[in-house]
Amino acid sequence: MRLANVHARSKMKARRPRIEEEDNTEFSETASQCWLTSEEWSEMEIEEAGTDDEWPSAFGVEIFDSRPQQCSEGNGGTSGQGGSVSEGIQERLKLAEKLTATLTTRDQLHVAELASNVEELEDCKAARSPELERRERLDADCTKLQCQLSVVEEHLITAKAKLLEMEATVQQLAGHTDAALCAKID
Repeated sequence: MRLANVHARSKMKARRPRIEEEDNTEFSETASQCWLTSEEWSEMEIEEAGTDDEWPSAFGVEIFDSRPQQCSEGNGGTSGQGGSVSEGIQERLKLAEKLTATLTTRDQLHVAELASNVEELEDCKAARSPELERRERLDADCTKLQCQLSVVEEHLITAKAKLLEMEATVQQLAGHTDAALCAKID
């Protein structure tokens, strides 16, 4: 509704310079063309607002026409259409109450859902912190064991080198012993 008013005003502002340029005899004719009748205004509102199909309702909320109903000018709306106007108002009030109740119910459901999500998040955080502590301890133990493994591997390499030296020494001694025994036998 507000957009339609702004649009109509901008159209009027665009027409004003053109009107002022014309001479006074044509001015009255041009000025009368700028006045909008209520029918033209409602047509402009409809064109600007579009159709109900273009405005999808959120959460199943129904969209209804917010323009007031016009009463007949002769009787002032007290008889004839007066009953239908009050019935229309009552229908709109019932619809507004129904929509308010629906939205209140949905709000309560959303609050309950949000509370359960907060609870679930807290439970996840509570379960996660012991798991993180265990993981940190396991990572520290892994690092410690890897250091110990590298030290053991270094000792193993050193022990293998000593073993090779000992085997070479044993072979030399075995060779000397064999040579000495052969010399005594001869």
